[in-house]
Amino acid sequence: MAVNLASELKAIGCEMPADEFREMLMELHAGLHPSWSIDELVCHPQEALEFAIIVRRRAKCSYLPDDLILRSLMNCRRHRTEANG
Repeated sequence: MAVNLASELKAIGCEMPADEFREMLMELHAGLHPSWSIDELVCHPQEALEFAIIVRRRAKCSYLPDDLILRSLMNCRRHRTEANG
């Protein structure tokens, strides 16, 4: 059963709306790793961990798990690809 991102964020106490969270992920990725695809970031564990630390700070939610952050980023890519046809 798929879990809604908004529900996941709420369950861990993150007050950021899901759409803002997704937008933040995409902006941070573009700013921090402009020449890397999302897949490439995920394949570099140290950089992915650093990315997750920055996301937690920006979201003001220290309980955000790495897997939720990276999975959400990968889902942003999928949604963007589907929207563009």
